[in-house]
Amino acid sequence: MSSHRTYHKILFIFSPIIIFGILYFTDIIFRDKYVVQITNANLQNNASDTDMVKEVLPLVPDLSVSTKTISHITIPDEMKAVYISRLGVTSEIIKDRMRDMIDKGQINAIIIDAKDNTGETSFGNNLKNFIDELHSKNIYVIARIAVFQDDKYAKENKSEALLNKSGGLWSNVPGSQKSYWLDPASTSTWDYNLEISRIAYHDYGFDEINLDYIRYPGDGPINQIAYTHSKFESKNSTSSETRRNNVRDFYKYITTKLKEDNIKVSADIFGFVTIADYDFGIGQVLGDAVEYFDYVAPMIYPSHYTPGTLGYDNPAKHPYEIVEYSMGSAMEKSSTTLGTSTAKWRPWLQDFDLGAVYSADMVKKQIDALESLGIRSYMLWNAANRYHGEAMSR
Repeated sequence: MSSHRTYHKILFIFSPIIIFGILYFTDIIFRDKYVVQITNANLQNNASDTDMVKEVLPLVPDLSVSTKTISHITIPDEMKAVYISRLGVTSEIIKDRMRDMIDKGQINAIIIDAKDNTGETSFGNNLKNFIDELHSKNIYVIARIAVFQDDKYAKENKSEALLNKSGGLWSNVPGSQKSYWLDPASTSTWDYNLEISRIAYHDYGFDEINLDYIRYPGDGPINQIAYTHSKFESKNSTSSETRRNNVRDFYKYITTKLKEDNIKVSADIFGFVTIADYDFGIGQVLGDAVEYFDYVAPMIYPSHYTPGTLGYDNPAKHPYEIVEYSMGSAMEKSSTTLGTSTAKWRPWLQDFDLGAVYSADMVKKQIDALESLGIRSYMLWNAANRYHGEAMSR
């Protein structure tokens, strides 16, 4: 969850023993323990990216853009989507997988990294040509943009980043695989991501913008952060300028600006936000996302729920029940605003092995759980871009 997602290509491998030790010995939901578990689980999941990278063809940076006419297509009423990483979109092997799923009628939308958490973009003719190809097949294309976790921008703009009190950039990841964050209260970072979003839509033809990492970090040595813009010093601060206020202000700003251009915007949020009544110190509150975004995408991966959730020792083995519980809770919490409408919900579902081996049947159970609630749109996540397309067939 995830803030889809501490869900990306940090090529850092935790021992399965450590991961399952966390999964089985963590007590039921407490703020810091829960967020740390999610981070560790995602690091383990993202290790599978190394397999994907081996398949990526040699990439020559291509920053030029063809002058082809930009067009957009209408969002499907019932979206069935999968994710492709920045590296994946350079691989003909991975793109052929997507073409096969399209030909079989298994998907009608694809989410592609426009900017991932390294801060690198996928912009160039390779991307533009692939989007044109997808549009020719009536495939809706979504630009995923990692916002406040951005290694490149943090290194180049330290005055906008989270710093260590002892000096240098702050990282929530130990060792050599550093992961750097921007201060969510920095309006310069807001404008930077706004510009990336506009380029993705107007210059490349993405049909929608999907924002991820729209939060404060929730793990790592939080008490060592020196904030460059946020006006507090403690994760438990009672200051009127709280993390929630800063994140909500960003929600309002970015969606207002993009809607001026008639651009649809969706938000990725941690899955546990659907069942919690507080922000876990990261600034994400379900009602805020529902208020400002066109679509809300909780990352409700069963593997990321703590032992004891719904009484299960290993929630990953109970995909139907966990998904039904999470989205049922989200719908109940938002009923005053949304009534019984499910049009705004577009959850991320698990299609990767963590906590359990995820077969097509395990994926299908998550889809069935959504359909039992009247939710017909969803997105599948797999860091290595390998999917059980048969689970999406009807």
